[in-house]
Amino acid sequence: MAYLWSPTMLRWLRRHMRDFDVVHIHLARDGITLPVAAMANYRRQPYVVQTHGMVEPRNSSLHKFVDAVATRRVLRGAGAVFSLSYKENDLLSAVAQSDRRIDLLPNAIPAVCARMTSPATPRSSEFLFLARLHPRKRALNFVDAAMRMLTSGSPASFTIIGPDEGDAPAVESRISEFAQSNPQHADALRWLGPVAPHEASVRMQNAYAYVLPSVDEPFPMSVIEALAAGLPVVISESNGLADVVKQYDCGIVIPDDSVDALVDAMQQLLAFPDQVARMGRQATVAVRDEFSMETVAERLVQRYREIARQPQKEDHSQ
Repeated sequence: MAYLWSPTMLRWLRRHMRDFDVVHIHLARDGITLPVAAMANYRRQPYVVQTHGMVEPRNSSLHKFVDAVATRRVLRGAGAVFSLSYKENDLLSAVAQSDRRIDLLPNAIPAVCARMTSPATPRSSEFLFLARLHPRKRALNFVDAAMRMLTSGSPASFTIIGPDEGDAPAVESRISEFAQSNPQHADALRWLGPVAPHEASVRMQNAYAYVLPSVDEPFPMSVIEALAAGLPVVISESNGLADVVKQYDCGIVIPDDSVDALVDAMQQLLAFPDQVARMGRQATVAVRDEFSMETVAERLVQRYREIARQPQKEDHSQ
């Protein structure tokens, strides 16, 4: 819950809301977007809501009260409800307590990214983890899997890139201990810290595969960027993009928190480079079909048109 409030904005919207064909609200349980949605619903103004993973079932008394008074009503009354993934569909349906239609509308990337091609030179055998070192991202699982593969003779290298958000001390300590006891592999497992966006893009382009064993991840853009670079991905079942990866066969989906499965997935990719190349091609197809700016914008505009044409009931505000 966010306790923010903007009476000035609400007064402005009361005067000007009818100036718009459709109002698009990025909805959360807060004192700004929820009142706007409630106002649009009360006034029978065509509106859509997009929650970006911010509205899901909660058990606290406060959340239940807010949902009963406002959240459920604005979800049911919206012309369209947009979600990032099938998993979020289920969560929103649970909050709304209805079987209303929920539209998939993923975040998009520029088309130029979706047209990226593989480098002219062969990719390295580097498995790349590029994300914040937050406990949810499971960087330690990546480190543990890498250590097991290296000690068993794997020729791959393993690189972690990203800023610390809690797990860096443990990651650094584990890598240091491994390097001391296995000096022959000291350069094959590294944490480089945060890097500039351009450098991150270059690392994506030259990696062998992208690995993000995070749990309960709604919609990680780093996975989309890896797919756009033609990389197969290894992600967990609770990742919001798991269904897309399965549908397009552009990576491997593993059970949550399974280091064994993570090791098996990376070993499989190393053993079958032809599979990696095929998955890389499928990755760019997935980005083109599902996540390009043109594709997502077309879906959004089509829904706007449908909603704007729907007859509206009498305005209650007069």
